[in-house]
Amino acid sequence: MLAAVVTTIATGSVVFAADWPEFRFGPTHPGLNPAENAISAGNVGSLATAWTAPTGNGVYSSPSVAGGTVYVGSDDGKLYAFDAAGMTNCSPGSPRTCSPVWTAATGGAVRSSPAVAGGTVYVGSDDGKLYAFDAAGLFNCSAGPPRTCLARWVTTTGAIVRSSPAVSNGVVYVGSDDAGLYALNATTGMVIWKTITGAAVRSSPAVAGGVVFVGSDDKAVYALDAATGAVLWKTTTGAAVRSSPAVANGVVYVGSDDTGLYALNATTGQVVWKTITGASVRSSPAVSNGVVFVGSDDTNVYALDAPTGAVLWTAPALSLVRSSPAVGNGLVYVGSDGGSLSVFDALGSANCSGTPKICSPLRTVPTGGLLRSSPAVADGVVYVGSVDGRLYALAPPGPPPCTRSLAGDVAGPVTVGSAESVCITSARVTGPISVDPGGALTVNGSRITNGVVATSPSFFSLCGSQVAAPTGNRAQGVVVTGARSPVLVGDPAVGCAGNRVAGDVSLTGASAGLTLGANTVSGNVSVDNNPSLAVVKANMIFATLACSGNSPPPTNSGQTNAAAAKTGQCAAL
Repeated sequence: MLAAVVTTIATGSVVFAADWPEFRFGPTHPGLNPAENAISAGNVGSLATAWTAPTGNGVYSSPSVAGGTVYVGSDDGKLYAFDAAGMTNCSPGSPRTCSPVWTAATGGAVRSSPAVAGGTVYVGSDDGKLYAFDAAGLFNCSAGPPRTCLARWVTTTGAIVRSSPAVSNGVVYVGSDDAGLYALNATTGMVIWKTITGAAVRSSPAVAGGVVFVGSDDKAVYALDAATGAVLWKTTTGAAVRSSPAVANGVVYVGSDDTGLYALNATTGQVVWKTITGASVRSSPAVSNGVVFVGSDDTNVYALDAPTGAVLWTAPALSLVRSSPAVGNGLVYVGSDGGSLSVFDALGSANCSGTPKICSPLRTVPTGGLLRSSPAVADGVVYVGSVDGRLYALAPPGPPPCTRSLAGDVAGPVTVGSAESVCITSARVTGPISVDPGGALTVNGSRITNGVVATSPSFFSLCGSQVAAPTGNRAQGVVVTGARSPVLVGDPAVGCAGNRVAGDVSLTGASAGLTLGANTVSGNVSVDNNPSLAVVKANMIFATLACSGNSPPPTNSGQTNAAAAKTGQCAAL
């Protein structure tokens, strides 16, 4: 659905709204994909490796996603382009293994992260050059497979380029170890201007309001006129600045090796606040809903109040965190030198406790090596590189293909067998529905009498439907026990309309998470003994909402439930 929505960015090119086209998402470096909604707190418990793609060496580069292709560099000196869906050039199996659609060689390791704009992908290399390639892998490319591509243009700087390019208004901005920040014509690669700082520029520039912001190893953060390169202001920190700035609401957020995260006035460079961590901050901040998220070499992830710098929550003991957080749909994704991608609740409510508040991951997915690459979240998939030489694509399981479809008037009972995937759409089912262990059920816009009961389903989704319990047995309204994949019973945020249930709802033992959202229930709701996060939000319940034995405790994701009574773990929801 999201792939059909497009937006025009500053260069005039058209990209999918769900894309992540450059380092930190866009020129202002928010580290946030506002269009992402497929992965939620209710299904992140099932996040797993869908496919991997080997390269010839470690992957420190961060992936970018645009137009159905994911791009990433490798220490083997190549830029790789893979099918973002993990289908083209991919082997069967779980997880699948994918080969590139096309590759392009440079003269050195590619730790810079690619930027895609105007049909071109830009990336720096340790050979001291910035390259521009045809994003489609057609111009200047061999027949393949995989196709091998030569550059549209190459511009040489005075030293290695590990800064990641930002593209804005037809100009590519990138730093170099020659101490320079470059502005290049995006079409020709011609140098428009070069501004010299006092040391190497490994920070990646952010662009906002006609100003370029970047850090330098000379311990300073610079604001430069985007058109001329003139220095507008320079703010000195206590050590090298390799973190990349994020700009939001007139404030520049950036880390320093002096252990601090800084908030600087974007117009003057004045320090608004500085929050000290326990070690260098080379991770680049993400900003979402008034909160700044960043990692530190002290092994913590921090969530800070954007106006004040006050620590809202921390997540400790992740190992060194130089990967930069990515935010989407209320979730924070971050890698660490421990070799795992961890996911946290951005609000700091689910799986969090204590004063000061400390949070544990909602999900941790291991890779085969440490993660210096920063994740990109696009269209329901998390992409991240690992020093084990692979690109990883992580996603919750989707609904299985329908083996049987029902619509119109259906005389029950309906039984979903253990090997079946039954899809019921716009139907009137006059009888009970039961799902045997291993069966999959997807219901949309239907009316069901005599209830729905599922035991250990492999998939369960109930959206925009009316369900009536059997006469005299209210407890058999909607009953789901022991689900092995995420349970979805209403969540308009992901396109699943709430349901109306005349009877009770019981959701128990879901091992991969569940969401019960925006439903109207005439009876009781019980959410019990779920070993993964249960999201219970925005429901209207005419009897009791009771929750017990869930680990972690359920969350309402900031959307209160209305109920005649709330008890147990759901008392505050």
